[in-house]
Amino acid sequence: MKQSLLFLAICLTLISTSQASQVQAMTMQKDMFNSHPSLPYITPNQTLFPKTLSSTIQNPLLPTIDSHCSDGYLTISIQGISTHVHQVSLQIALEQAENHKYHWYKAEKQADGSYIAHLSLKDYHYQTGDYTVYLYNQETVNSPLTALAYTQFSVQPEQLPQAEKLQPNLKIEQIDPISATYQLSLTETEQSKIVQSAQAIVWSKDETNAHTYPLTLTSPGKWSTLVDSRHHQLFSGHYHNQITITYLDHSQETYYLRDVQLETEHLTATLKTTPLSADTYEFLISDTKGVGELQLVSYSETVAPVWSTVTQKDNGLYHALLSTQAFVANESVHSELYRTIGGNPFKIAELSFTMDKPSKKESPILLSSSVDNTYPVGQCTWGAKELAPWAGNNWGNAKDWSQTAQAFGFKIGNQPKIGAIICWEGGDYGHVAVVTDVQSPTNIQVLESNFDHHMNISNYRGWFDPTICQGKVSYIYPPEKP
Repeated sequence: MKQSLLFLAICLTLISTSQASQVQAMTMQKDMFNSHPSLPYITPNQTLFPKTLSSTIQNPLLPTIDSHCSDGYLTISIQGISTHVHQVSLQIALEQAENHKYHWYKAEKQADGSYIAHLSLKDYHYQTGDYTVYLYNQETVNSPLTALAYTQFSVQPEQLPQAEKLQPNLKIEQIDPISATYQLSLTETEQSKIVQSAQAIVWSKDETNAHTYPLTLTSPGKWSTLVDSRHHQLFSGHYHNQITITYLDHSQETYYLRDVQLETEHLTATLKTTPLSADTYEFLISDTKGVGELQLVSYSETVAPVWSTVTQKDNGLYHALLSTQAFVANESVHSELYRTIGGNPFKIAELSFTMDKPSKKESPILLSSSVDNTYPVGQCTWGAKELAPWAGNNWGNAKDWSQTAQAFGFKIGNQPKIGAIICWEGGDYGHVAVVTDVQSPTNIQVLESNFDHHMNISNYRGWFDPTICQGKVSYIYPPEKP
């Protein structure tokens, strides 16, 4: 009897001690939750400590939480969890981080009944300092999370990965000797810090032709940019590469990659010229990637240098206009294209050609309309109908003429012929004109209306290339004579 009473007294003492510990833990935990308003307060499990004495209870204390950190990896082990638990979860918070940065992790049950969670401090940008582990369980699939206990540990610098493991893989790829380009790439690794942004600075010979290339995120954890020698005055030789990375933790590091050898003698900007009208030549300029203002200068034995403004016409395509009034017909003209960087001009292309002045524009046809022409006077469709009476009155907008004419039985094609109607499909409405002279598919003359806001019929362009303006080109051929 005395032994039974003694056992009962010991058990009651244990229960009282454990309940006091529980109250203290609950109070500390509640204070912890209250000190972190960004973390949810969840009432601890009241059934963790039974209200009635049972001899089957061996350890009524809170679960134990141990941590081990090495090389940036953290292992959390938990002992003393009930065997009938659906899930054990951990909320780990970096206390000194702004807004108390935290993440959730699931602990996996082991054969001995313990639970273990493995995680990387990359989730916390490898920050040192104090971390708090909050332990939760979930009795069933549908039951809420219940807070059990918490502990704290500290991460020291020697527990983090070495510096070379924290940087992403940096590579030079896809070196193309034909186009004189190559790619700089950045790929995050399992342990590298998370990249927020990156930019490369590339230069050759000296830093006078340095150019900055922002790296673009192409896929999760993958960044790249294309280095083009055209941004460096097409320099032949060694290109030096430097990448500066801003990480998500706001730290910044600069890395130097190996040099790249590029040969660029075979690369030049492309100049092409064509008469645009009796008084104007047009220069088309391609393959001119790079920074700096473009300028074109033309001169001959009889004419001093004439500078032309270069403007962008399309993606990667530029053009400039040259007045021919001062030049003599059939004389040799030399043109040079310059790119100005930092106040210094660099010649990137040149061209010599014979000035072949086209005949002056024909006298405009006065505004009038035949009885059979129902198109609005001055429009291009009206002008084409005036010049080619066989065209229909109900063919719609100019961009639709080829398709409509074909439906009415007219032949269409892509070769210019005198008397044919040329159709461009570009723009909102398209454009039509009538061919009056042909040298080749890329050099014709036309009569037209509503060109450059001129609402009467005339030869406004002289010889020109119809394939480089106003979209897709097709021709409607006049009906064959019986």
